[in-house]
Amino acid sequence: MRRQMANLASSPAPTFPDYRRWFLRGVRTAFSVPLLILMSAFVGFAGLAREAGISLEQAVFMTGMVWALPAKVVLLGAIMTGASLPAAAFAVALSSVRLTPMVVSLVPELRTEKTRPLVLYLLSHFVAVTSWVLAMEHLRAVPRPMRTAWYCGLGSALVIANMVVVAVVYSLAAGLPPALSAALLC
Repeated sequence: MRRQMANLASSPAPTFPDYRRWFLRGVRTAFSVPLLILMSAFVGFAGLAREAGISLEQAVFMTGMVWALPAKVVLLGAIMTGASLPAAAFAVALSSVRLTPMVVSLVPELRTEKTRPLVLYLLSHFVAVTSWVLAMEHLRAVPRPMRTAWYCGLGSALVIANMVVVAVVYSLAAGLPPALSAALLC
């Protein structure tokens, strides 16, 4: 690890294979006990989404787009009660404000002089309690130029794993064959 950090520090600019390697390390970091705990919570979300009348595609889409689980539960509650779109959006925004301190503490750890603001905005989408805890635990061992690639791998793996859980559990609850749910993800 130290040799790789020294190589990155002495090289003029990271290459695509460097970014890919650190992205895959982020993916590998995601597969952990916290992911198993998170996946078990998404089992409940899949059942709740099905009972709320949300389609499989909508539930999987929500898992990918609205990352924090409490925000999804608030959104489902708003849908189930027939709340207006502005009211639902406001409720989801209020439930997500709690993540602001995590974003504020994580973004400076990801940023370099060359990091584009758009990259940081996109990576902020992956900030939730699990990803933040894993990042704060492992990020210091990641060379600064590779931190955005690593965190992108971490966040992507967390999101995709939970999208798969939602698709499979929803399908099983609805009596659909699991192969159909896997085909819908592709």
